[in-house]
Amino acid sequence: MLLYDEDTYVNQRFMLDLKEEPSADFSFSEDATLEHSVGDVNGVMEVSGNPDFFGATMSDEKLTGMSSFATTLDFFADKFHTVSPETTATDDTRLDASMKVIEGSATEQVTVETMSNWRPGTYRWVAVSSTENSEEFVTDMGTITIKKASSGGGGGGDTPPSDPPDDAPGDPPVEIDREVTEEGIVKLTITNFQSGKTVTIDLADTPATKQGGVKLNAVQATMANGEAFTMSVNALDDVPEDTPPVTRRGAVRPLTYINVEHSNTNDAFSGGTFEFTVDEEQLNGEDPENVGLYRFNDDEWNPLDTRLVSQSDGEYTFEADTPGFSVFALGVKQAQISVTDASLAQQSIAPGEQSTVSATVTNDGEAAGEYLVQLFVDGNVEAEQSVQVGAGESQTVTFDRTWDDAGSYDVAVNNQSAGTLDVAQQTGTATGTADPGTGTPDGESPGATDGPEDTEEPSNPLDTILSIPVLIGVVVIILIAAIYGLDTSRKE
Repeated sequence: MLLYDEDTYVNQRFMLDLKEEPSADFSFSEDATLEHSVGDVNGVMEVSGNPDFFGATMSDEKLTGMSSFATTLDFFADKFHTVSPETTATDDTRLDASMKVIEGSATEQVTVETMSNWRPGTYRWVAVSSTENSEEFVTDMGTITIKKASSGGGGGGDTPPSDPPDDAPGDPPVEIDREVTEEGIVKLTITNFQSGKTVTIDLADTPATKQGGVKLNAVQATMANGEAFTMSVNALDDVPEDTPPVTRRGAVRPLTYINVEHSNTNDAFSGGTFEFTVDEEQLNGEDPENVGLYRFNDDEWNPLDTRLVSQSDGEYTFEADTPGFSVFALGVKQAQISVTDASLAQQSIAPGEQSTVSATVTNDGEAAGEYLVQLFVDGNVEAEQSVQVGAGESQTVTFDRTWDDAGSYDVAVNNQSAGTLDVAQQTGTATGTADPGTGTPDGESPGATDGPEDTEEPSNPLDTILSIPVLIGVVVIILIAAIYGLDTSRKE
């Protein structure tokens, strides 16, 4: 069941760009890019009851609050045990939307959660139901109106009651008492907090949250309950005690650490957002898109969805979403590129012939980078080329070289040996004679082979191509699912 702000959605743009012609080995995760003008999705995405949907058993999980479009897409891709296509945000529009996937009966009543900060307006609901084996499915749709609650309360028709506005007379204002200790820690006490609502804690003018060209401007927290709680925040120039550094095997250069302690359990939070700025000089000429916030949880550093929102006066401003609060690290993603394999196409050739040397260049880092690949012959550089390798990707680099002089040569690419190449005049006699009438060796008949070759029936490329649009079109955050529904209504 999908519910989304139709007034916002109809003005958005989504384009699926195919990098190559569809074929049997076409992969949406590698060969397609989804461009979208929706930057963030604000709502509740929930999977309940381990439903089987289009051949995938989906695990229970809930994503609440503001998430980037890419995070929402990855959330459902993970449920379908697949990989999202590459995404590119062309704008930062916020789409208020929620979705719930359940396992139930044909008469099941589905409750879709909303957020208190949703904009009033027309919201479209789209229902997609499938049989247990997903061989048949049906869709239905309609609209409801969400509006600010009036003092008289209630509403008619199919308009559901909306949450009271943040400044409704019945809501006492959120109170935030702050204290800065001698150790430079900001201690906050938050009371009159409404369940499900988001409170913004302004820290822009607090020295305790500034460290080495990085400053934490604000923290937003969304609570699953309305209980009062305390929170302490401070920036550190080094990793806290009993916490490992955030280097992630050298793939991250740390800028600062942020320690957030609170009196609640993490289950009491349904999400949060950090806003912080980084001085340009802290980046050392590196791409600001490589700045990322990491959270230490379950004994490991986990990357958080981090986005660049503005740039001015030598500063970059970022936002990052977190599912909870603990120790955080702000760092710059680094490339970790090396030659992981090298080989010779031939082990021996005659003088004057050409041989090909191949090498695999792998980037185990978290940022794309440029790398110089060099061909060594007997320890001397004979050729080189520069390649750009994306984060987590590999490339094959080849060198073609003609060998004029006889001899034995040790060949390597960077620090990886490709083997020894013997260059010598080739000798030998042919065995068997050709039958002048047939042009075939003795004992063989024309067209004879060692046996029938297995032929593989080509797969239907649509089988590959249609599986991912099911994810994008039916499940992933309303977007193309809504298009499907709107197109159907027009045809009718």
